[in-house]
Amino acid sequence: MKARPAKKKPLTRGAPVVDGVLRATIEALAEGGYGALTIDEVASRAQVNKTTIYRRWPTKADLVRAALKLMAQSKLQFEETGSLRGDLLALGRRMIIAASSPIGCSMIRMLVGDGEQPELLEIMLSLRADHEQVPRRLMEQAIARGELAADIDPLMLPGTMIGTIHHMIFMRRETIGEEFLEKLVDLLLQGALPRAAPSKPKSPARQPKAKPKTK
Repeated sequence: MKARPAKKKPLTRGAPVVDGVLRATIEALAEGGYGALTIDEVASRAQVNKTTIYRRWPTKADLVRAALKLMAQSKLQFEETGSLRGDLLALGRRMIIAASSPIGCSMIRMLVGDGEQPELLEIMLSLRADHEQVPRRLMEQAIARGELAADIDPLMLPGTMIGTIHHMIFMRRETIGEEFLEKLVDLLLQGALPRAAPSKPKSPARQPKAKPKTK
């Protein structure tokens, strides 16, 4: 009786082959866009057989979804500080690094340009919860600590910050430094309205001196 062939060990997320395929997918997306992406090109970039890719990701959409999910996870990896301001600053720094990198710039332009393609749009919508997971958790923790109003939209603050970062980098072509980021976070947390000068405490009214009694 012939021995059964040993089953191949399934690839895991941290395996070098998987990581190489997903990163090759991101590079191909950034250079040519979603419509031009092919499994052949990804296999060539990652130096693997097409069957290796199809075994784990049966369709192009499955492959791109996994690659974009990996990219989102890497952008959101940072050490939480335990304070609302500190966490927003840490998140902002990660977003600046990601958006300022050549691959990050190309990916965002690709998503903007190809975003109306139905298949890519469906992929992006399916990943929305993954993209929002970390910012939502940070805001919910801030609410639990009493640093943020309980009725606020938990995604409004990080969404406004990230939108401003992207506007500065892609529309105004400016570099964002730590000073600007701190001012942006403080603006979000404290508002832009003028603050009233603290009123001086009133001095106690003087009591009239008692007249000396005459004999």
